Amino acid sequence: MFKALRNIFFDDDDGEVQKPPEKPKTAKKGKFAAKKRRIAQKTTTKREIFPQVLSVSNQLQKNNKEELRSTCVLIIAGERGSGKTTYTRNHIMMPAIERKSRVLVLSVNDHHHYHDMQALPPEKLAAWCKDNSFTDPAFCYYEDANLLVKRVVKNMNCVGMPPALIILEDATMFVGTRLSDDLRTLILASKQKNIDLVLQFHSLSQCTLELFKMINGVVMFKTKENMRANKNRMSPEQFELCNQYYEELKKFPINAYESRYFSCN
Repeated sequence: MFKALRNIFFDDDDGEVQKPPEKPKTAKKGKFAAKKRRIAQKTTTKREIFPQVLSVSNQLQKNNKEELRSTCVLIIAGERGSGKTTYTRNHIMMPAIERKSRVLVLSVNDHHHYHDMQALPPEKLAAWCKDNSFTDPAFCYYEDANLLVKRVVKNMNCVGMPPALIILEDATMFVGTRLSDDLRTLILASKQKNIDLVLQFHSLSQCTLELFKMINGVVMFKTKENMRANKNRMSPEQFELCNQYYEELKKFPINAYESRYFSCN
C-alpha cells in the first residue's frame, strides 16, 4: 500500500565488508537543542504524509465495531501548478480506494484532472450517500458550491453509510469568508460518519480562523502569500513550522511538487 515507503533500509549483498555506521553526534544541551529536535521530528516529506495523517482510519479497520472508526480533516494549500491535485490523487485517493473507501470529488469547475472518474450529476448525490453500489471514484461539479454541500449533508445520516473520502476542489468557493452552516456540519459530522475530508486551497490565508481550529493537519506546497497573516490562526509552534516550511518551499521551482506537513492536533 505504501510503496513509497518500501525498501528504505537495505542490506548490501555484493559481499563487500561495509563500514559500521558512524555514531550520531550527541545533541547539544539546552532549550535550543530540544526545540530543534521537536522540529526535526515533525518535518516530513510528501511520501510520508499520508501514513501519518490518515493512519487512524487504517488502524481502526482492525476493529469491526463501526462506532470506533475515526477520521481526518486535512487542508492542502498551494498555488496553481504546485502539485496539489497530483499529490491528492497519488497519496490520498489511491490509498483510500485500497482500503475500500468510496471517493467523491466536489467542485464548482469541470476540472480536467478528474475526467477519468465517474461523472456524478448533482441530483444523484443523495443516491451516492445512500447506495453502496457507487464504488468507483466519482466527480461531481456544479456552479453552486452551497448546493453540493447541502445535498451531501442532508443525506449523510443514512444508516450503513460506508467509509468515504470527500475532496473539496478549490475549497475557497465552498468556504468563502466564513463557514456556512452546512459546511460546518459536514466537517463536524465527518468525525462520526466515516468520512475523511480534504479541502484544497491556493494559500493558507484563504482558510478561515474557525476552519483552522477544526482540522487535523496541513499539507503545504509552494504558495504566494503574506505568512504573517496566518500568525493568529495557529499556535506559536505551528506558525514557526509553517513559516519555516514556507521559506523552504520558496526555494523550489513551481513544478518541483515539493511539500511539507504539520499537525494541528
